[in-house]
Amino acid sequence: MNRKLKIVVICGGFSSEREISIKTGKAVYENLKKWEDFDVSFLEIKKDDYIKKIFLLKKQKIDIVFIALHGKFGEDGVLQSILDALEIKYTGSGVNASVICMNKHYAKNIFVANKIPTPQWQLIKHTDEDLKIPFPVIIKPVDEGSTIGVSLANNYKEYIAGLNKAFRYSNSVIVEKFIEGKELTVPILGDKILPIVEIIPNLNKFYDFNSKYKKGGSKHIIPANVEKKIYEKIKTIAKKAAEAIGCEVMCRVDIILEKKTNKIYVLEINSIPGMTETSLFPESARFFGISFPQLVREIVLLSLKKYS
Repeated sequence: MNRKLKIVVICGGFSSEREISIKTGKAVYENLKKWEDFDVSFLEIKKDDYIKKIFLLKKQKIDIVFIALHGKFGEDGVLQSILDALEIKYTGSGVNASVICMNKHYAKNIFVANKIPTPQWQLIKHTDEDLKIPFPVIIKPVDEGSTIGVSLANNYKEYIAGLNKAFRYSNSVIVEKFIEGKELTVPILGDKILPIVEIIPNLNKFYDFNSKYKKGGSKHIIPANVEKKIYEKIKTIAKKAAEAIGCEVMCRVDIILEKKTNKIYVLEINSIPGMTETSLFPESARFFGISFPQLVREIVLLSLKKYS
């Protein structure tokens, strides 16, 4: 009889996305447990115990860690570098791609270098820096996820309020030209581009935190209601963006399709997409014919293949 694959789902952490991470971790854990050839355990970490718990993993002789940590420490390459040092395998992208995906400024520079269209932006480190982008603008912490600390500003007063909000979460802020259009996301699993999701926010002009997590906050159209030729072009650009950054196994490329011109702009890439039953990635996979248990299994197997 073959030995069961020993997997630890790690979640929680100490970023502003802790609660979302726990939801992802629990959903992943429950669905991995459905496979008889997997021996799955659940590990929630906090700021005061994460070093001890991670180092204990080395003694447990696990086969792979399923990273369900969002935000800083889990998604920014730090946990990945610790696991690399301990020679513990893990799901998803490696250190470099994780660092770049998490830092919107780094990612945008990679996009520009590879001729991938992205909205005009400016890196702001102090509230007294001159703004060089015309209103309206989107203000984002440079290294946060889940649209935490993000604001839309139509004038200088809103801009200053948005900066103050964003600086609560990061030492640097991205100010990006607001592009009015369809908000789209492209989930990528291995070499498969899953159906593009069109996101219609119900609570704001853009897909903010409340639109993501409040019941009825947004409507999702799968596949996105986009002309076939443009749909295929979006897939090509998304794949190019993911490859330019070096994403592996899975990622979700966020895109805006400009209303007036149909121009395609890459906003950012999420290297560890949300994995709850209602998250965008599993929702798209389900439409493609991949159930949630199949999805998390494929992520594990693709990640192990990365090491062979």
